[in-house]
Amino acid sequence: MFHWIPIIILIVMAVFFSYHYLNVIISIWKNKGKRLEPYPIWTYDFDKNRIEKYLESRNFELESIRLKPFGTGWFGSNLPIYEIKYKDSDGNSFISLAKTGFFAGVYLSETNTV
Repeated sequence: MFHWIPIIILIVMAVFFSYHYLNVIISIWKNKGKRLEPYPIWTYDFDKNRIEKYLESRNFELESIRLKPFGTGWFGSNLPIYEIKYKDSDGNSFISLAKTGFFAGVYLSETNTV
């Protein structure tokens, strides 16, 4: 006897993820590479506040934040990735990728000095 439930679950997951990334691609095309909003605006605000508080707790100041849907680590993850620019108390500027979510905390990667 063949079990259809795992196949149905895989199909639903594939449709969900392809629909999500299709929205990202469409938003890139519509905005011609400008600011992207494939995630709900309220999620963007929560994520921005979470990243800002994380940086402030480590004595950094957020200068800019930009959604980067295809940043390092995007494949297989449903957490949004942001490119952030921040500076420390000495005035040194840094650019980093930040991945964050409601229960995930904030993860910084690929930090580069400007």
